[in-house]
Amino acid sequence: MMPPKKSATKDEYLILPTPDQTLQQGAPMSSLRTVKVNVGRMTNPQLQEQCYHYNLNKSGNKTDLLERLRKFSIEPAKWRGMFEVHGTKTRRGNLNGKQSTKRRIVEQFGERKRPTEYKSRKASQIRQPRPLTAQEIDTNDYYMNLVLQQSDVSASTGTSSSSASTSVGPEATSSHGNGQGVGSEMEAPGWSARPALRHIETRIDNLESNVQTLRTDLAPLVRLARHINTSRYPTNAANILVNYPHTTEPLPSSSAVIPYTIHMANPNTRPTSPSLRAHQEKPPTIDYI
Repeated sequence: MMPPKKSATKDEYLILPTPDQTLQQGAPMSSLRTVKVNVGRMTNPQLQEQCYHYNLNKSGNKTDLLERLRKFSIEPAKWRGMFEVHGTKTRRGNLNGKQSTKRRIVEQFGERKRPTEYKSRKASQIRQPRPLTAQEIDTNDYYMNLVLQQSDVSASTGTSSSSASTSVGPEATSSHGNGQGVGSEMEAPGWSARPALRHIETRIDNLESNVQTLRTDLAPLVRLARHINTSRYPTNAANILVNYPHTTEPLPSSSAVIPYTIHMANPNTRPTSPSLRAHQEKPPTIDYI
């Protein structure tokens, strides 16, 4: 029978603070509770758990884990930063506050490195502003004064014309005053009234174009009405066409009248039925003599 194999591990005890406890700010370190832990008999998962309780790195083999726990046990000054409580109002994840977590991270990994800033590639293409010469300054001032003078003249002209059109006569001020001829003059329409004026101008232009189109369409009828014998018309419709006020051509002489007459239906006779009206109302016929 073989003798039992002796274990190569040795007992190693470390004095570590008890996890999950708090230390009030300014309290002595002696108020912290400690525990004696045999780390020599622990396995790797157990050592990693101990490192997790004290915010130590859990990577590496057993030798690395033991070395971290040994350094932590011989430096009680780091325990205060781990368990001390600070009543600061900081946002989660902010390492700029005076928190124990921030101090632990700084002690373990060092201060945060500032990001390296590089010069922009386009910075070399930006030219330095060139100062203006005295001649350029005088030229700019002259141009600015000229533009302002023209704008002042146009504004004063518009104001005077509008006031003259709205306040001419004694009734202009009395209608807007207190009835005694004392009152304020009417102001010219501002920018808000200009779209309405443009709309009115557009409607007037459309009306003029419609009148011109109607005049062009009626011109052949006017020329035809001059040559019609109106003696047989029951009404004076032909006379109205002959005396159309927009015609510019002279009336033809009696010798130039074409010898024909137009027979039209009697306008006083109105059929009672639309079908009879369609059959009875025939277009006028022309009888040449």
